[in-house]
Amino acid sequence: MTRIEGFRDRDGKLHPRAGIVLDFADGRRWSSADIGDFRKSVDPVLSAYLIERTGLPLEQAETEMDIPKTNGGTSKSPGNKLGKAP
Repeated sequence: MTRIEGFRDRDGKLHPRAGIVLDFADGRRWSSADIGDFRKSVDPVLSAYLIERTGLPLEQAETEMDIPKTNGGTSKSPGNKLGKAP
């Protein structure tokens, strides 16, 4: 689970669009930045909820592209309260 600051345009300029990205054990990825408005920070209620429900630490990256891809099914996470290891 990773908090991102935004995305980079073709010129490499960082545009604020904060979000939380969840990587699932089966290789899927979900980002809260894909929905909603452009924001400079993550909703603290969403952040607290996801941390509580998953039991995972919240990592940090500038953009989603900066997060290493996981290999589906090879997560070293001990699991979480949602039923699957992200």
